[in-house]
Amino acid sequence: MISRLLYLFFFFLSLGQLQRIPFSGSQAFYIHEIVMFFIIFLASKNIRLQKFTVLTFIKKNIPLSLFLGTLGVSLLISLPFHSLQSNLVAFLYLVRLVLYFIFFYSLRKIPKEDMYSGLIFFTLLTIVLSTIQYILFPSLLPLINFGWDPHEFRVFGTYFDVTPLGVTLTLLFFWNFLKTSSSLPAGRQVHLSTSQSRLLHYSTTLSLFILILLTYSRITYIGFVLGCIYSIIRIIEVRKLIYVVLLLFFLLLPMLPRPSGESVRLERTYSIGSRIEDVKRGIALAIKHPVLGIGYNHLREFKEPASHGGGAFSSSFVTIFATAGVFGLLAFMYLLHSIYRKGTILEKVFIVIVASTSLFDNVFLSNFVLVIFLVLIAFEGDR
Repeated sequence: MISRLLYLFFFFLSLGQLQRIPFSGSQAFYIHEIVMFFIIFLASKNIRLQKFTVLTFIKKNIPLSLFLGTLGVSLLISLPFHSLQSNLVAFLYLVRLVLYFIFFYSLRKIPKEDMYSGLIFFTLLTIVLSTIQYILFPSLLPLINFGWDPHEFRVFGTYFDVTPLGVTLTLLFFWNFLKTSSSLPAGRQVHLSTSQSRLLHYSTTLSLFILILLTYSRITYIGFVLGCIYSIIRIIEVRKLIYVVLLLFFLLLPMLPRPSGESVRLERTYSIGSRIEDVKRGIALAIKHPVLGIGYNHLREFKEPASHGGGAFSSSFVTIFATAGVFGLLAFMYLLHSIYRKGTILEKVFIVIVASTSLFDNVFLSNFVLVIFLVLIAFEGDR
């Protein structure tokens, strides 16, 4: 039953914004989150609840408990300063974040074979849907009045945003590319035993590489290059292959198609300037509320632009600093450090990619990126 639900979860996740259900202005929840709830429910049956206590969980997961606890306290102390509706929406978004991490722990109870098949299914769907989008729907210009950026002649897939999709593609690329590395410990490698599986592996890796290039997302490029550099330093067996990948990457960049429009100009400066100004506003707001911030998910009341990115600044670090103060920021960094320190080599690569891109966009708190990041971490981690 859980394996079927996993496929259903990955199917809806691959649909991105197409499975969006709005409930308050630009606020929304997604069908994949409903499926997550049922997976959590079924997986919890395998846990001996009589041995489970909140205190035990906190002791075993101090970094995560500190992070979520700080966000909860920041929201709690901000309640008197906001409307009932605003507080309710903020609370629901905190519940969503908690749900994602509960889902992460539930996945660790699911056989790796089921998760591996689901991840391959999700990867193939993402490739197909992103390719269809790039060919048939190269622009979001018709949706600009609904708060979406146009992203003309770029791959934005079903996410309707190039950076979250680009980071997702990058995570999937490194998972797919490095999973067969002989440098990984026994039991963590995927062995390509047939010509069909090798063909699928190589074609999937190549497709992900091409789609990453076609995002024209410089933030994605930063994450991709840093992931390559880290792999070169830490995984000796794939060093030569990664050098080839990097060489191809930099050779192909100037050869990318450049239709008319600002979106595909890699030398564009407008978006850099706007991001810098956005980060400055975020830091200025955080300095006014330095201890515990303005309260989790209350940014929309402090930001003027009405868009789908209005609930965050152009950096997950700044967003958390502004909403949960210095305590929230330190707890977030402690959480990332903890995952990195305890993680496998692949988990470390994932952390490098997500942490570096989160400096320049709200990547970590993007629900699509966060959930696939947690799925990959759960797959790679010990049972």
